[in-house]
Amino acid sequence: MTLERQRSSPRPREDVFVVLRCAGERTESVCRQLLADQVPDENLAILRERPFEKALERGFEHALESKSQWTVCVDADVLIAPALIPFLVDVASDLPSDHFGFTGYIYDKFLRRKRAGGPHTYRTALLAEALGYLPRVHGSLRPETEVKRHMQRAGKPWATPKLIFGLHDFGQYYRDIFRKMVVRAFRARGDDKLNMYLTRVQSQAAYDIDAKVALMGLRHGGSIRDDAQVSLDARAYRATAEQVLREAGIDEKKAIDSRSAAQDFLSSLREFDINQYVLRRQARGRKIAAGRCNPVQASFYRLANRVSAKLHSF
Repeated sequence: MTLERQRSSPRPREDVFVVLRCAGERTESVCRQLLADQVPDENLAILRERPFEKALERGFEHALESKSQWTVCVDADVLIAPALIPFLVDVASDLPSDHFGFTGYIYDKFLRRKRAGGPHTYRTALLAEALGYLPRVHGSLRPETEVKRHMQRAGKPWATPKLIFGLHDFGQYYRDIFRKMVVRAFRARGDDKLNMYLTRVQSQAAYDIDAKVALMGLRHGGSIRDDAQVSLDARAYRATAEQVLREAGIDEKKAIDSRSAAQDFLSSLREFDINQYVLRRQARGRKIAAGRCNPVQASFYRLANRVSAKLHSF
């Protein structure tokens, strides 16, 4: 199904259950409104469980109770494309019957390119089996990824079609940017990825305060001892982040906590017509592996700059 057909048929889908996982993200109200436009209230769960492991568990449990065919888990730091949820269900219908689910790509603010991640679409009937693997991934910095790996070893494949589903890490609080980069740097220790992150973020730090804070987080994370405990809990490193921001003379951003502000931003997002270049699909037959994405990087860059400016204005 094309996006043009989706736009002409905006009726919310009832064969999908959506879990929005929140940890105090600045863009939570925007994400909630984006999802509320696409699924009925009874098919949307807002979770604020901490740490992330617990949110993953509770999301799976809520989904199983819903008995919907598909479950989409979205984190509140991802701004999904309008009309995305119906599109995900149509993509899921192409999956072979043994597949656990799929993840596409997101356009990352700090990498300034697409990367795997974003909304996870699960076959709900297999979530009970997935719950059984959660105790095995306790303490992991990538619990959701580890669960998928266990399921793949059990013969339940996971697909990653080259489709871009949203924008990641735009408009977040400075404290959250700092914390995420600490974790990202720690994960990448001893890996070329850390140097790549540092290079890309440093090139933006001269003109983007978000990138300046991200760079401080990467450097802090890179300095942590190998035997240290690093947490995914959104409350971790808050005191450190606040101290770093004070020393740098950076005031925290204001909250986007009103419906009017969320609606104002959503209007600008739709004005930029994210659908035109966030989602591209050219399917051959009905195989999910045939999905292809060929976004115009310049279009993403322009959208990214406009989105950043809009979110900073609140």
